[in-house]
Amino acid sequence: SGTQLIFGTEDFWEQLQTENANLLKFVNPDSRFYKDFFSTYIAGFSIGAALVCQPHILTKALYVKSDRAVARYIGVFSVVFLLFTLLLMAGFWAHFNVPPEQLNDPTTGAFRQDLVMTVYLQNAFPDWLFTIISVVLLAAAMSTLDGLLVGLSTITANDLVLNLQERFGLAQNRSQEERMRQAFRISHITLIVIAVLVFFITLNPPKLLGIFGQTGVYGLVLAAVPPLLLGVWFKKVPIRLVWGMSILALVVHFGLYFFGSRLFPNSTLAFANPGVTAAIGLIVSLIPGVLVFRRN
Repeated sequence: SGTQLIFGTEDFWEQLQTENANLLKFVNPDSRFYKDFFSTYIAGFSIGAALVCQPHILTKALYVKSDRAVARYIGVFSVVFLLFTLLLMAGFWAHFNVPPEQLNDPTTGAFRQDLVMTVYLQNAFPDWLFTIISVVLLAAAMSTLDGLLVGLSTITANDLVLNLQERFGLAQNRSQEERMRQAFRISHITLIVIAVLVFFITLNPPKLLGIFGQTGVYGLVLAAVPPLLLGVWFKKVPIRLVWGMSILALVVHFGLYFFGSRLFPNSTLAFANPGVTAAIGLIVSLIPGVLVFRRN
């Protein structure tokens, strides 16, 4: 659909620049979420690297068992990554294909960023193809959600509850099989608690559901990445340092996301973008660990 607009519209890029010159700049200063170099490039790279380190993604490497499979995996990844990156161009196509009034909230009249992709697909493709694309996107979202729920419930059961029981001597007389059964039950309870919380959130949903979801997902990422990196870089890492770094990352992330604009009113950073606050939290949390081990 984009190539048709580029080659079928005379002076496509010139018209786009005439509409808004900032759209074709290296960084768009008018953007709410990507208005500086750090928000656009450094934050995206940092949080992308952190996401790759998550258990539900790392486990995919277990399917690659030979050099031929590695080459095929890299080839498929490269093609899919290129196609995914092209999706970022949809905003340009929407400027030409979608009337501005279709992107406004019918009640308030405010611009709805979360409507851009949906409305563009409806305008650019026939109904049957729009339905197929919607089902594919829904399936991809459910697959990702499944991995996140499994990762969250497993981390809560195995890494939090069972470790706390061992620390306070509550699991001394239990066999390994009993502990695993208990972890299984705890993971189920965790999923039920999440379902209840989601129900209450749907009663008063946030304005941008995608941004709201990213904020929580990045919190899970920040809790897991500092311990993982310390374990890879150093030997005999103190457990207090691990806990401290994870807590520091979460405090910085959520603190800047909810209060960053008030704490730093003159900052150019896009605190409304959870990727920015998560990247800052990740960088800040790694500083104590690196300093401690450099002294030793």
